[in-house]
Amino acid sequence: MKYPLPTVNEQFRFVKEVENSPHIADLCHSFFYQHSTQADQRQRYLDIAMKHIFFSVLTTLAFSYCANPTIDQTATLQCYVRLDEQQGIIKAESTMKLGTDTNPVEIPGGIQFQGIAMDLMPIQGLQYRTSYNAAFVPELKFTWNTPESKLHTLLLAPNPISEFKFAADTLPAKQPATLRWKGPALEKGETMVLIWEQKATGQTVPMEIISQGPEPKIEFPATKMNEIGPGKWELYLVRKKLIKKDVDGVQTSSIVELYTKSRTITVR
Repeated sequence: MKYPLPTVNEQFRFVKEVENSPHIADLCHSFFYQHSTQADQRQRYLDIAMKHIFFSVLTTLAFSYCANPTIDQTATLQCYVRLDEQQGIIKAESTMKLGTDTNPVEIPGGIQFQGIAMDLMPIQGLQYRTSYNAAFVPELKFTWNTPESKLHTLLLAPNPISEFKFAADTLPAKQPATLRWKGPALEKGETMVLIWEQKATGQTVPMEIISQGPEPKIEFPATKMNEIGPGKWELYLVRKKLIKKDVDGVQTSSIVELYTKSRTITVR
């Protein structure tokens, strides 16, 4: 497969916004909790730079000339999709690389998401982006052509959460509680982040949870409920899924995040 050689220097790295949270590849634990408290707002998880939990792009504006633009190398595609039910928006990003080189390359003819041509952001390191108003969709599709005009299609299937709730909207702080949702249980490659926000104090408490059980539920021991603290909280869930596929020789790695609408929970 032939792609033009990179023209912009850019380094990828994984970014964990929940401090000391486990890497997605470490999904061997049967049950894991972690939380931190900070005076932060929902914008931390909804900023226009899309600072998602798993990876982001660090860019430098150093352009260079490449003498041989048609060297055969294995192409890799990194994709990110955010399904935001609170705002009713879908956002997508994609970046192509060659071999072990971390420099991004321009995709001949561009790339489409859900049939919509994505915008090339050269100042962001040859990253493709798009966003539009939409509700949850069960299938996400990226399409692009190789320089030889061969069509490639990447299909992603996010898992929904149509509703979530505890047994009651008022919970005792020193007793265990069980969160249930409508939708599939967490699968391999998935993790859940619960975002507790308290407007009165400006606190945000994210809890990252890995629980591969047969049922769509999370059981909180009394110690964890006590750590949230008393008061009225807005709670929403972020369901994250890592998907790796080989698409006709192109190695793809995708992160899909589903942000639910919030629910008011009182802890006493």
